[in-house]
Amino acid sequence: MRICGKRPPSNVFIELRHELEKYDRAHTLAKSSNESLREAVDTRVKNLRILMKPLAELARHIPSPQAIGMDQETDHVLQTGSLIYNSF
Repeated sequence: MRICGKRPPSNVFIELRHELEKYDRAHTLAKSSNESLREAVDTRVKNLRILMKPLAELARHIPSPQAIGMDQETDHVLQTGSLIYNSF
C-alpha cells in the first residue's frame, strides 16, 4: 500500500534528459550539415571529372552562344577574346 503516491523523477534523471536532448539536437544539426556538404562535394567532383577531360571533349560540354541566347555583340566580344587568347 502506497501512502505517498508516485515519486517525482530525480534531479539527476532530469539533467541527463536535458543533456540527451541537447546532444540529440546537435547530432541532428551535424547530420544535416554533413548531408549538405556531401551534396556539394558530389557536385564539385562531377564538375572536376568533366574538366579533366581532353579539350576537344570538354568543348562538347560547353553550350554554344546561340544555345544560351547570346546576342551578336556578345558573341563578337567572345570571338575577339578568343583570338587574343590564342595569339599568346
